[in-house]
Amino acid sequence: MNPIQFKLAESRKSKSGEYPIYLRFYHSDTELVYPTGEKCQLSEWDAEKQKFRRSMAGYQQANEFLESLRERLMVGYRELRNNGLPITNETLRETLNAKKSPTVVYDLATLYEEYRQRCKAEGYAGSTIKSMGTTASRLNLWQRKQGKVNVTAYTSAKHKELIKFLYGEGLHPNSVGCVTKHLVTFLVFMMVYNVYGHLGWELYPARWHRHWLGRWMNTSVNHNQHHQFFRGNYGLYFRCWDEWMGTTRPDYEAAFERIAETRTADQKAAPVEAFN
Repeated sequence: MNPIQFKLAESRKSKSGEYPIYLRFYHSDTELVYPTGEKCQLSEWDAEKQKFRRSMAGYQQANEFLESLRERLMVGYRELRNNGLPITNETLRETLNAKKSPTVVYDLATLYEEYRQRCKAEGYAGSTIKSMGTTASRLNLWQRKQGKVNVTAYTSAKHKELIKFLYGEGLHPNSVGCVTKHLVTFLVFMMVYNVYGHLGWELYPARWHRHWLGRWMNTSVNHNQHHQFFRGNYGLYFRCWDEWMGTTRPDYEAAFERIAETRTADQKAAPVEAFN
């Protein structure tokens, strides 16, 4: 099987200065050229590694999506060959289109607002929620002026830009400090929960998913299913939108119960092998 490549189409520059990324695959004396739906600035694409650079917002999710396309094409090609079916551009496109899933970009303002709404649902004091609302509005205003900021791209340099923006808006130093406090608290929560979500171990107790709070909180099992199947379970920290939009995998609750209940009284968490 020939290598599957991803190429930036320099001849197709958009008005916004972005270039589309195409999947290219040679087979049977012909070439499959498939639009991935991804695009980026010229400086954000690593042509040698055929990956998005870290400077692009959402680069991790975008690179994961490209790798999922590569894997799906390989599997589809082998299935067609092993079953004696014709391997054409049309049949390969059908394989990719049937399993293509959207790329999710987690920008800072959107995730912070989800975090604030969860705090509100958990009964935080009204004054705290109001103060957090001020932080959310300032983050949205900042992103509208300079573009969305992916959480993975929020560096110390970006933080300094935000502080400069807040002072430029005429905020009192105490208000700037309050916004920073809320943001740092959220970033710590984000880091800890992100590690837990990709840990490969389930820490929550059995039947946690049936608790009123557990129904909305994401779990390691839930997020692992997203990486395993690529379709469904799109939430990163909370499950609100998956529940509201019907994108929670139907086998999630059964999988959570099976994994959580395998733990003995002496175990602190379930092994990653139990996820599969």
